[in-house]
Parts: sequence; structure tokens; C-alpha cells
Amino acid sequence: MKNETKMRPAIKNRILAVLAALLLGVGIWTSFVVFTDFMEQTIYEESTAHLTEIYHQANQTLYNKVSFNWGVMRMWAPYLERAQSDADVCAFLAQAKEEYQFTDFFFVSRDGSYIMLDGERGYLDLGQALSQLILEQQPIVANSVVPDKPEIMVFAVPTAKGSYQGFAYEAIAVTYNNKDLVDSLKISAFEGHGSTFAVLPDGRVMLDSSSADMSGVHNILAMLKNSAGLTEEQIDALQKAFAAGKSGNLEFSIHGVGYYMVYGSASFQNWTILGIAPKSVVNANMNRLQYTTMAVMTSIVGMLAVTALLLVVQSSRHKLRKKDQQLLAREELFSSLSRNVDDVFLMIDTGTGKVEYISPNVRRILGISPEAVQEDFHVLCSAGGYHCRSRLDDLMQMEQGTQQEWEREFIHQETGEPRYIHVTGFINTVQGAKKCIVDLSDRTGEHQTTLAVEAALEVAEKASKAKTDFLSNMSHDIRTPMNAIIGITTLMKNELHQPEKLADHLDKLETSGRLLLGIINDILDMSRIESGKTTLNVEKMNLPQQVSQLDSVIRQQAGQHRQTFTVNTHVQHENVLADPNRLNQVLMNILSNAVKYTPADGHIRLDVEELTHTEHYAKYRFVVQDDGIGMSKDYQKTLFEPFTREEKSGTNKVQGTGLGMAITKSIVDLMGGSINVESATGKGTRFEVVLEFPIDAEADTVQETQVLPEEEETASPLSGMKFLCAEDNAINAEILEMLLEAKGASCTICANGQEIVDAFAAVKPGDYDIILMDVQMPVMDGLEAARRIRSGENPLGKTIPILAMTANAFLEDMQKSREAGMDEHLSKPVDISALEQTVKRFRVTPPPPHKKRKKTFPTKKNTHDVNDAEEGQNVNTSEIEEYYKAREQQLLQQLHQQEAALAAAEQTLKHLTENRKPPMDETTEQRAAQDRKLKEELYKDPLTGAYNRRYYEEVVRESIGPAGIALMDVDDFKICNDTYGHYAGDMALKTAANAIQSCIRESDLLIRYGGDEFLLVLSGIPGDFLQTKLEQIRTAAQMASVPGYPHFRISLSIGGTIQSITDTMEPIVRRADWLMYQAKYRKNAVMVELPGHSLATLEKLLQNKSQILLVDDSAMNRMMLAEILGDSYHILEAENGRECLETLQTEAGNIALVLLDINMPVMDGFEVLKAMNANHTIEDIPVIMISSEDSDAAIRRSYELGASDYVNRPFDARIVYRRVTNTIKLYAKQRRLVQMVSDQIRARENNTDMLVGVLSHIVEFRNGESGLHVRHIRIITEMLLHCLLENSNKYSISAEQQDMIPLASALHDIGKIGIDEKILNKPGKLTPEEFEVMKTHSMLGAEMLHDLDNFGEQPLLQTAYEIARWHHERWDGRGYPDGLKADEIPISAQVVSLADVYDALTSERCYKKAFSHEKAVQMILNGECGAFNPLLLQCLTDMQADLKKELRQQD
Repeated sequence: MKNETKMRPAIKNRILAVLAALLLGVGIWTSFVVFTDFMEQTIYEESTAHLTEIYHQANQTLYNKVSFNWGVMRMWAPYLERAQSDADVCAFLAQAKEEYQFTDFFFVSRDGSYIMLDGERGYLDLGQALSQLILEQQPIVANSVVPDKPEIMVFAVPTAKGSYQGFAYEAIAVTYNNKDLVDSLKISAFEGHGSTFAVLPDGRVMLDSSSADMSGVHNILAMLKNSAGLTEEQIDALQKAFAAGKSGNLEFSIHGVGYYMVYGSASFQNWTILGIAPKSVVNANMNRLQYTTMAVMTSIVGMLAVTALLLVVQSSRHKLRKKDQQLLAREELFSSLSRNVDDVFLMIDTGTGKVEYISPNVRRILGISPEAVQEDFHVLCSAGGYHCRSRLDDLMQMEQGTQQEWEREFIHQETGEPRYIHVTGFINTVQGAKKCIVDLSDRTGEHQTTLAVEAALEVAEKASKAKTDFLSNMSHDIRTPMNAIIGITTLMKNELHQPEKLADHLDKLETSGRLLLGIINDILDMSRIESGKTTLNVEKMNLPQQVSQLDSVIRQQAGQHRQTFTVNTHVQHENVLADPNRLNQVLMNILSNAVKYTPADGHIRLDVEELTHTEHYAKYRFVVQDDGIGMSKDYQKTLFEPFTREEKSGTNKVQGTGLGMAITKSIVDLMGGSINVESATGKGTRFEVVLEFPIDAEADTVQETQVLPEEEETASPLSGMKFLCAEDNAINAEILEMLLEAKGASCTICANGQEIVDAFAAVKPGDYDIILMDVQMPVMDGLEAARRIRSGENPLGKTIPILAMTANAFLEDMQKSREAGMDEHLSKPVDISALEQTVKRFRVTPPPPHKKRKKTFPTKKNTHDVNDAEEGQNVNTSEIEEYYKAREQQLLQQLHQQEAALAAAEQTLKHLTENRKPPMDETTEQRAAQDRKLKEELYKDPLTGAYNRRYYEEVVRESIGPAGIALMDVDDFKICNDTYGHYAGDMALKTAANAIQSCIRESDLLIRYGGDEFLLVLSGIPGDFLQTKLEQIRTAAQMASVPGYPHFRISLSIGGTIQSITDTMEPIVRRADWLMYQAKYRKNAVMVELPGHSLATLEKLLQNKSQILLVDDSAMNRMMLAEILGDSYHILEAENGRECLETLQTEAGNIALVLLDINMPVMDGFEVLKAMNANHTIEDIPVIMISSEDSDAAIRRSYELGASDYVNRPFDARIVYRRVTNTIKLYAKQRRLVQMVSDQIRARENNTDMLVGVLSHIVEFRNGESGLHVRHIRIITEMLLHCLLENSNKYSISAEQQDMIPLASALHDIGKIGIDEKILNKPGKLTPEEFEVMKTHSMLGAEMLHDLDNFGEQPLLQTAYEIARWHHERWDGRGYPDGLKADEIPISAQVVSLADVYDALTSERCYKKAFSHEKAVQMILNGECGAFNPLLLQCLTDMQADLKKELRQQD
């Protein structure tokens, strides 16, 4: 038995030795394999890199040669373009051939044909490269074959179109023998076994510099597929790499010989340069290195293995002896660590669930004994809480090598302390059995540190955001009441003689001051709360009395809003210890909000209920409920955050900072209570505050004393009192003195603490009753002064009441005041009621009887007129008036010039008509018919189809009623012309006329009274229906869309009145005209004189105040501005940008000016300006920005968006009034000036149009043609010009020329007046002699126009001259009289020429029938009527459908 025991270690050692040897052998073999793979991979990478570098040089050589050839050929191109003769070209290229050694030179045409220098011609097959060369204008290099010559390489570059020996070419090319390029690919490495190819993406070989073993390869991809055995996928991938220009390498074998292949883009066209070399040649040196290295490494490893084996055998014996000792020491060390570290370790057998090991420190960390855990590890769940048991069971089910981790809170079972534990579990095999190892790591300290860091980061972020929010909100909220205070003060200065207004202003001034004070208090409270310096001043408090005080305040506020307020109190313990001021602040904030956000006739309720109590504490619930506007669910989430307010119409009217509920929540938290809210939009809100207070048991047990009812005071508690006051601010001192004197008290003011100390030293009994002490003063502050008075030699200092009166209103400030010996602390600004209540407690004698005094107001005459703004603040209107006067003189001068031109034209017309001879064969009856037809044509407006002004003057003017008469003007017609062009203006007039005609009867008359004015005669229409009919017309025009201009909308300003049976037309039209101009001030409006209303009454009605729109979210600001401007203007109001835009839309044309704030809810002022720019409202309605935002960026942005002026708040009322007035006047003068200019231009256009029309009709009358020809010419000319300007910018035609060319086109045949009528009206074909006479009409017309006196000053006559003289010229120079060609012909004559030919073809003449529209267009395009500008022919093609439709409508 002993021998067997001794043999066991020996056997064990042998086994270990064998295992070590096996492991050593496996390790050596593995190292050998890994090293071999590493060497092979290294050899491959080094070899392919070496191969790539070599073939890259060949690639670069080829690229340099190609680039050089292209560069040389590009240098030749300019010379070839400038060469004087073909001989020069031959000489130049012969010298180039000798210098650059190319084989041949080719001029290449668009289809691939070529001509050589010697004149030989042929076809150069370039394949797909030809389109790249000619169409894409890219240089190419390609293989090609020329008959009777070896295969050549062609280099070609595109050139400008040229000609050589009559051969038109677009490219030049040179050729090289392929051998020249193959030589550039040869490499000297690899002992002649390396091969280089230039291939296309499909594998075709373009250049071949191959070794013997790669000779005869024509397609690389085919060779790799057929001989190297590459798969289809490999071939496809390689082909895609070639096509994409990628670089790469690969290995392949052919007949057992391995090769390396590298490839890369040739950097031109789609060629790939490819290199192939045998692996044995490339790797020769690397293989020798590999074999030598492997031999050396094998020897070294073998020696090391033997040595290591010996050492292992030797050391194993020593290790085995120490193993048991180490295991025992390790177990002891682990147990020691387990007891002292913060990790609990468990080892559980997964099969049996038995705990095999548990750290002894489990009791310290979790409060559970190790024995309890060993009995059942689930006992840990008593500390781990919910789901712990299932999580531990999941650990037992894990697979080998997996791990689970989680963190959760455990409760120490002995102390009850929470512990934050990180649980880690994993499965391990111990002696063949699966064990679950669990680590419970106590991370409580780390968790607490992380929470503290996160909390600190959150606090820092909130502080940064709060600072930004604070500055933004306070800038707006503080300036709002400040603006009201300053503005009302200014108004009061101007209204000292109006007591009733002063009283109203004083109320508003007090309201603004209290609002500002409330904002400042809220800011200070919030600041204290956020800094953590707010504390509670706990004192005895009677809860019902506190609620009663709130009742009296809130009931008054609710009564002012016509609301009902009820209070219910159910408490057992009335006397508690609490901070009454803070409780009052909480309930006052909630109740005040209920009053603000509850509409009239609403109900507010306060319930106070004692919930529970103990011996020393009682819990109370305060519920405030209303049926107001309520709050949305989203807003309730941020209700208690600073500076938050819900943005909706019901809340925008309420002033506030958004701090009230944040302060309320913070105070409730400070008092250890809770606050909850329930609300629904439109249904009301319910706040519930729960607070716990200590019970004042002593007060509850004391017998309540009977309180006598207070007698009604007949005098102020201040009456007869004498005050000694310390106040360093002179204004505050003056206010205090006046307030006290108003209450019957007297006071003595000291400027600092030292003065009041010195003054009190001499005070005798009865001199002063109370001291009012400011705290912050120079020389000596109030605290030190109070201490010295209390400790001074004057015995009165011990008893006289000292009241602190300072702006410092925090609790610690009050505490400091009391510590210094002051009896009470009052906050500034001075609240006289609070002062009275405080003094009442200290007064020892009753006040004297109160004598009523009648209030009086100063009667000093108000010398401050609103118009008398300070110098430098006004807009200087004198300069504006001088400008307009000068502009009026300039316009009058232009009008005189135009009248002189019209007089000259009339003289010419008279001369021409007097010399007219009647046709020899014309009968009287025929002449009468023609006269009637001519008159009918003259009465129609060719553009709109309505009657023209001539019809009114000759027919309608003398008619009598009854009828409704209306004059209509197209708003902003001049702006339309200037913006969109005169063609768009014509389309707008046609659209307006169509809209009017769609609303009237056939018996009604529509007359184009002026350029953009229409006169409407509604026969027999009832007076009460006139307004409705005109509104219908206005709406129809507004809804109409201008063809081709969908974004342009027209509107009409309409004036209408009734013509009775006794009224003549002319005065009624004048009245309608006056009414129309009143409507134009509003735009898109209808003004009707109703029956029974005199013109004076209507005029008075129309002189109502202009309307101003005030846009501001602050009701106080709007009230201030309305106060300033209300006497002179009618005021509209909007609370935000969206309401502003809605008002502008509904009051279109009725608003004279907008006063716009920037910072507003829903939509700010900048967004409003953007919207007004988008719909062009800003062009008609001036905007003055009036805001507290005074940054340069805001002001600059306002002006950039179109604001007319910018006023900072707070503002001077007089300056605001003057700026508003001046801006409105300025815009009114601008409108009058625009109207005056438009009227003059319209009058000039009407007169000119009329005279030109008369002249053209006279010409047609002599020619025996209908009046349609002139109208057609004008329409076709307008359409051609419009199309030409849309399709091309070749011709710079101004807007004025766009108007003049169609007008002047009517005079194109004026020269026919001088042609014999026998020739003009000859029914057959003219003889050559007659045709020559006919051709002279162009020069006759030009001479007539040129001889007019004003020809050099009138652009219209100059344009007519061009048209009359050259409208028979043709694009190819075959026209007459001067044989001009192309753009030598003025564009005006070109356009009229095409229009004249088209109308001549489609009209019937005495010598031919009319052709159809399609036939005429085809004849013109085919050149049967001469050559015309290609651009104009394209225009005729593009617009032929519209042209046919337009002419049909005119006919």
C-alpha cells in the first residue's frame, strides 16, 4: 500500500512530462506553420508591390507620351485656324512631322472621313472613340487601320470647325506605328520574362509588349478564363475593375507555372495597363531568404525546446512540493480579502443549487449571515426586492462562457440602509462540475458620487439657461410698465388743465407702478430661491384671520371683474406656528391668477380644511378652484418652471413675468408641503396645497378675549404725527414729505445717518413721535444710525419707535434691522396704507378729527402741444414738400413737350386729310357704308373689346338717366407695367374688362374711359342695388387670374353714383370720378353715393379718421399708444403677429399705418414684416417698429425687412405722434404723386394712340382695306416681342420700346398716302413699273415722319421711321429700299415685317383670297415670302396656337 502511494507522484510526473513534450511539439509546429504563412504572405506583398512599382513606370512613360502628343496637337490647332492658305498648313505640318516623328497627319470630319496633307481621302475607323472626339470634344487615342498600311495608333484632338482643300473638318489626328508605343511599355527587369499590355475594359489588347511565354495574347480576360482557369465571377469582377479604372493584383497559374499580374488605370480614356511576370523570377531572391531564415529559426527553436524541456522537468518537482502550501496560503488570503473588501462572492453548484462558498463579509454588506445564505441562497432576495429571485435563478441557467450583469438597490437587513449593488454572474467549470460564480459588489459610494455629479451638472445647465431666459424676459417685462410710466407722465404734462384725464392717468400710473414693483419683487424672490437663501420667518399665526385678510383683498379684485368669490374654512386648530407672509404669498399668487384667467360672471372658491393632526402638528389643505379658461395638458408639465406662460388668446391679455407659480412651488417646497393642479382647457382649474404646521398649543388654551368692534376712522393714523426721517435721495425725500403732509403729518428730513444721529441728540420730548430710517445711505448707514440712537445719551432713544424704510425687502434685511434696534421694516416704494397700519400700532394718542378738503387741480393753461415735438426729433416735411413741388414742375414741363408733339401730329393729320382724293369709282352709298364701318371700328377699343373714349364723347356724353354710373380704376397698374412689362399690363386690362363684362347685362355699356380706367353705365339699375352690383364686380376682378401671370392679382377701386332722369352725364361722371379717387386711397374698395345723401354729407363721411393698427402683446402698451393717437386716428388693435395679418387682410386698403412690436407670442414682428413683403402689403402700408429691443442688429433687420421707422421704448409721446403723422403724410403724398404721374402718362398715351390710330385708318381707307389690318399688326407685333424677350436676351429692348414698337407699327404703310389709288387698289397683278412705284411707299413714309419738326425729340417718331422705311427689308439682304441684311435691320422693323407678311397672307385683298393660318405659317417657314430672322421664326412657331386664338377673338 505504501509502494502504491509512493508510485503515484512518479506516474503523475511522467504524465506531466509527456504532456509538456507534446505541448512543446505542437507549439513548435504551430509556430513553423504560422511563420511559413507569414513569409509567403510577406513575399507576395513585397513582390506585387515591386511589380506594381516597375509597371507603374511603364504606365507613366506611356501616359507621358500620350499627353505630350495631345499637348503638341492642341498647340497646332490655333495656328491651323489662323493659317492664310493650305500651302502654309502643309509647310507647317511637314516641319512638325520632321520634328515629332509621327507617321501621318489627318484632318478628320464629323463622320470619320479624313484628308491627308497630300489630298488623299479615306475613312478612319475610330469606332466609339469618334463620338467622344466629335460630340464630347475630348482627345482620344485609338487603334485603327488604313488601307495598304500596317495597324496604326491614332492620336486625335477636337478643333474648331475648319476647312482644308475644301474638306470640312472638326478634328486633327496624327498616327504612329504601334511599335513606337510598344517600345514605351518595355521593361528591362525580370530578365526578359515580364510582359506589359494596354487593354480595354473587355480585355482586348491595344498594345502588347510581351515575353515569349505570353506572346499571341489578344484578349487578357479570355486567356485568364481559358488557360488560367479563373471563374466567371472572377472574370466579371476583373472586367468591372478595368471599367472602373481601379488598381489591383492577383495570382494565377498556366500549365503549372505561377504568375503575378498587376493592373491599373492608364489615366486616359478607358485603357488599363497590365503587367504579368512569373512568380519564380519575381520571388527568386525572396525565396532564398525564406529558406535560409526557416533553417536558422528551426535550429534556434529546437535548441530552445530542449533547454525548456529540461528546465520544466527540473522545476516541476520543486513546484509540486510547494503547491499544497500555496493553495493553503491562497485560501487563507482569499478569506481575508473577502472579509475586508466590499464584494460578496458566492459559488453555487448549478446541479444541486447548493452554495459551496459564501464570503463572510455578507453580514457586513447585506446584513445576512453566511449560514443563512448557505442554507438557501434565495435569502438574498429579502434584501434585493422585487424580481431578485427570478434574476438569481436565471444565473443558474446560463451557458458556459456567458455572463450577466445588473445593478439594483438592496436593503441592509439589520440597519435598513439602502445599498447600491452591482451583481455579476458567470458559469465556470470546477473539477468537471458547472459552478455559478456570483459577485455582489457594493457600489453605494460610487453611485452617490455619480448622482451628485449629475445633479451638479443639471444645476449648472439650468443656471445658464435661467440666466439667458432671465435677461430676455426681463428686458421685455420691465420695459412694458416703464414705458407706461414715462408715457403717461408725458401725457399728464400736456393735460394739466383737464382734471378728469389726470385722474384717469393717475390710476394707470399707479397700476403700472404696482406692476413694475410686482415684477421686481418676483425677480428678487426668484433670485433668493434659486440661490438657496430664502428662509421662513416662523411666528404665531391665526389661520382664520389670515384667510379673512385674503378674502377682503381677493373679493375686491373679483368684484372689479364681475366674478363671485366664496370662502369655506373648516379647521379645528386655528392657531399655528408658520410664516404668514409666505403663506399669504402662496395663496395670493394662486387666487390672483384665478381672478386674471376667469372671465366675467365666473366663480372662484377657496376651501381651507384641516385634514389630520397629531399632538403637536396639524395638516391643512387649501383648495382654490375656478371655472376659468383652464390650462392645456402640455403647459401643466411646465407650469412651475420660471418664465413660462401658456400662449393663447386668453392669456396674452394678462400682464406677468411667468415667475409667480415657480415662486409658489418653491415656497411650498420650503414649507415642506405639496402643490398639485388639475385643469382642462375651457373648464377651469383646481389647485390643491397641503401644508403641515406646528400647533400653537399655548394660544389654543388661552381664553379668547372679547374684541371690541373697531370704530370707523374719521382721520388718518398719520394725522398730527411728527416724523424725523433719514433719506439720502432727494426725490424720495420730497415724495415722502408730500405724502405725510397730505395725511396731516409733518416731517424733518436728514440726508444721511450721521445727520439724523446729530439731530436726535438735541430732540426733546414731544418733538418727534417716530423715526423713519433709510438703511443704505452715505457717511453712515441706517443700521449704524439706529444703534447709535438706541445707545446714545438721549433717553428718548430707548423708547422712540424706529421704522426701517428701505428697498431691501429680504428676510435677512429685516433681521438686521431688528438687531440694530429698529421696531419694524417697511419696503420701498412707500405704500402709504401700509405705513398707516404700522403707525397705528405705535401711536399712543388718537388722531385729530378729519376735515374734508375739496381737491383742486391746477388751472395752468397747457402750453405743450402734441405737435410741438422737440427740435431734432421731427421728420422734416419741408424738404419733402420742396421735392414734390420741383417734381410737379418737371412733370408739367414734360407734359407741355408732349402736347407740342401732339399738336404737330394733328397738323400733319390735317394736312394729309385735306389732300386726300376720293376714289374715282366710289359711289356715295359705298362711301357712307365705309364711313359707318370706319366709325364702328373707331368706337371699339382693340385691346379690351369695350367701347373707347371716343364713343363716350360722341354718343354717351349727352345721354340722360335713369342709370347707375361707375368709374373703375385698376389698382397699381403702373407698378404692374414696370414689374412685369407692358404685355402683362395689357393682359391685366383684358382680364379686368372680362371680369366686369361677366357681371353686367348686354344692355349695359362698358367704356374704356382712360388707360386703366373703365366707365360703366348700368341703365335703369335701382339705387339700392348699385352697391351690391359694384361689390360683385370688385370681387370678380379680385378672383380673376391674369393669363401667364398666376402670381399677379388685380383689384379695382370703384366709385359709383346714380344718374336721375333729369341729370346730364358729365357732372355725374365727375362725381363718380371723385368717389373713385376716394376709394383709391383705400384700394380694392367701392365708394357709392346712395340716393338721398348729398355730396357734402358723403364728403364728410369720407373724411373719417385714418386707421392705425397697433400690434403689441402688452395691453398697457396698446393703451398708451391709443391714448397718444386716439384723438387724431381711429385705432385697431392686435395682440400678436397672426392677429395683425388677419386684420390687414380683413381691413385691406383701410389701414394707413402699422405700429409693430418685435417680441410677441405666436408670431413676432420680424415674421410679420416677412409676410407683408411676400404679399406686397409693405408697399402700400408703412410700418413703424416700436419695441424695447434696442440692439443694432434688431434695428438693422427691421429696416432691411421694409420698416419705415424705428422707435425705442420707453418713448416720448410727442415724438411718436409726430413720426406717425409725418409717415402717413409722406405715404399720402407719394400716392398722389404716383397718381398724378400715372394720369399724365395715361393722357399722353390716349392722345398719341388716338392720333396714330386715325392716321393708320386713313391709310387703310385709301387702300380699300378693312380697319382690322392695323389692329392685327399691333397684336402680332406685341406677341412676337413678348415671345422674343422670353426666348432670347440677344436684343436689349427697354420697357418704353416694348410700348412704342406696337404703337408705331400702325404707321408702317403711311407712305401709301402718296401712291396713286389706281395702283393701290388694282385688283390684278402689278406690272413691273407699277411695282416699282409701289415700292417707293416705304421711303415716302420715312420722309414724311423725318420731316416733322419734333422728329429728333420724339422716340415714337424715330421708331415709326425705322418701321416705315425698313419693314420690307429681308434677313438675306433681298428686300428694299436699302438692301439691308441680318441685324443691320432694326429689330423693330424685323418684327413688324413678319407681322405684316403674316396678316397679308391671312387677309383677303382685292388681288387675292385669304390663306388659312396653317398655310400662311408654312409659307413663311418655307421661305416663300422671303427670309426672316430665325429667332422670330421660332417665336412664330411657338406662339401660333395663341396667335390664331387671339386674332379670332379680335375679329
